[in-house]
Amino acid sequence: MRTPRLFAVLLGLATVHPCTAQVMDASRYRDYMSGPDAATERWQKQISSIDVGKMKVGYAKGNLIENFCRVTLTDLKSLRSYIDAQHQLEAYSTALDDRLRKTDPNNPKLAEALRRARYEESLSIDIHIEEAMGDAYLDLTNLLDALPSDDEGLFLQGSITPVMTELQERQLELRSHIHDYSDKLQSKAQDCSR
Repeated sequence: MRTPRLFAVLLGLATVHPCTAQVMDASRYRDYMSGPDAATERWQKQISSIDVGKMKVGYAKGNLIENFCRVTLTDLKSLRSYIDAQHQLEAYSTALDDRLRKTDPNNPKLAEALRRARYEESLSIDIHIEEAMGDAYLDLTNLLDALPSDDEGLFLQGSITPVMTELQERQLELRSHIHDYSDKLQSKAQDCSR
């Protein structure tokens, strides 16, 4: 799995660029996450609607196209589960903050420890979301390459290309957020060690 390696790279980048962090604020992040959440369902429907039986392709080519569709749908399902996990973490964090404010408002060390744990978990989930987007993009590229060059294939290429563009734009925005978020965490860690 690429996550530990990606996390190490991000932390390494954080030490090089700690002053350039432009982390999404909470409302922008919620707005951002609602985009892939809604889009993923639409993308799944588009990929599910591909009917190899209507294509003029041989068995091997049809099987290849079906496999790329199946793998892409699996990646999109994983993407949705990570997005759901991020929503659950946010809901849990909000409820925990409310409860902490009511039960023990004068315990800043506990509040900071919980906040730090949520930051790390949130960053980990964001990395999984970004990786799932990359995997889906790669599988869509393979699917696009496997489609026939007749009218049906060209029509499908025309419907898949915008999905790939949107997926890539969302992935790049999230990747930027991840890098900036890790920069911010690294900067805080450096400040604490002084």
